[in-house]
Amino acid sequence: MAHFLFFCVASVGLTTILVEGKIFQSFRDFFARGTDRIRQRREKKNLPPRFSLMEKIHEILSCHQCCGFWSGLFCGLFWLTSKPFWGEFPLDVRNPQLMFVPIAFLCCGFVGSILSTLTDLIARFVFFQTELAKQQLSRFEQPQPHAEEFHNHAETPEHAEE
Repeated sequence: MAHFLFFCVASVGLTTILVEGKIFQSFRDFFARGTDRIRQRREKKNLPPRFSLMEKIHEILSCHQCCGFWSGLFCGLFWLTSKPFWGEFPLDVRNPQLMFVPIAFLCCGFVGSILSTLTDLIARFVFFQTELAKQQLSRFEQPQPHAEEFHNHAETPEHAEE
């Protein structure tokens, strides 16, 4: 169970670093600029859309769900080939569980995708609630005129003529 938990944390962490981390910002920008150039060239020459590796990588690196799937596959590769998962016969032909490897590998991608998406949604919700609370607090922290100041202000000659 601890190894599965480690797989989940590693998958979500890798996804978050790839999609939002500052360390990969220039990497993501490279693919974003390449995608923009490809799209502009297509529009200029009126070409039909076709497969572009640059666009696919940009799409994966800008989506938690997409990147989570591939991160899950990558982390699942290490988890599924480890001794704690298989026991004494890791990936041995004599192991009857070997036929479930492709299914388990694919499930690792699904788990990584859903966990990364849920983590992103929770993080966005917490951020939104924090910003909302900050806005509400800032309204209460603004100095409110006291009743005396408001009353004295209304009696000034400038406001009496109005």
